[in-house]
Amino acid sequence: ISAMETWQQAALAEHPIEASRTGIVVAAQNTSDKYTYDLINSFQENPEYLSPSYALHFMDTDYVGILSEVFGILGEGFTVGGASACGNVALLRAHQIIRDSEMDACLVVGALADLSPMALQGFHNIGAMGGHRYAEQPQKACRPFDKNHEGFIYGQAAAALFLESITSANKRNVPILGYLLGGAMLLDGTHCANPNGEGELRVMQQALKKAGIGVEDIDYINTHGTSSPLGDKTELKAIQTLLKDRIHEVPLNSTKSITGHCLWSTSLVEAIATIIQMHDKFVHPNLNLEHPISENALFVKNESKSCEIKTALSNAFGFGGINTALVLSRFEN
Repeated sequence: ISAMETWQQAALAEHPIEASRTGIVVAAQNTSDKYTYDLINSFQENPEYLSPSYALHFMDTDYVGILSEVFGILGEGFTVGGASACGNVALLRAHQIIRDSEMDACLVVGALADLSPMALQGFHNIGAMGGHRYAEQPQKACRPFDKNHEGFIYGQAAAALFLESITSANKRNVPILGYLLGGAMLLDGTHCANPNGEGELRVMQQALKKAGIGVEDIDYINTHGTSSPLGDKTELKAIQTLLKDRIHEVPLNSTKSITGHCLWSTSLVEAIATIIQMHDKFVHPNLNLEHPISENALFVKNESKSCEIKTALSNAFGFGGINTALVLSRFEN
């Protein structure tokens, strides 16, 4: 449905692009986790009654096949992983394909993460999930950058963006919502879940370099902000090092405070949230931020505020030392 709405908003029925010049990049991994889990008992009792379609549906690339069939897309198509950074990885890959003139455009889709009880228990067992203190007040459980944060709160969403070259958009004479100026993905050299401030700083610096802008050009940062004590502290320190004396000037918030952590689609959701804020000239609330972990940063708290955003950073960091950052800018008429 999110892909269909994107297709409609991009006016692709009225102003189509050549099918072989359009690609699909799906941000997805382990998407059949709960689907497979739910079939285990019946499979153990009667394995021969497993639906033949399972052979297609358990693969993440099933998304690519369905989308290509529905929209008649004949260019490149694949899924990309990246843990919680999947959405940014997908946008960066689509950006690269278009920049290299392999495609004119890409439909970028973030798949819904439907976790099994086993996966949820796994996140719980490593201490990644929070909400224990707020079991009776679930609306208060997701608290990025608040001293009472405990860990991420699982959210669910699918998201989609249509990314195309400026030449293609102008040729089709369609509205442009914003620009992806550039971005970066860098590794920490680890398989662990712990965040690394040096890696997060390096990827933000590299993203700015690739976008051809400086720290002085940043008007807003959409943080990764998971509500994890170590994650929030590490990201804030990296941002403070990046911004230096501008830490008092650049608004920071976390879309996860509103949506929860949507895992594979989360950074695509946050890129969309960043574009909406730039377009409508505001910054959305960072919900439940009552006692900030630092007083020297310009956190957006419990109410949205008017804000002129021309250029923004959108961060996403994943387990396994995967660091990503996008640089987005507002379309100027």
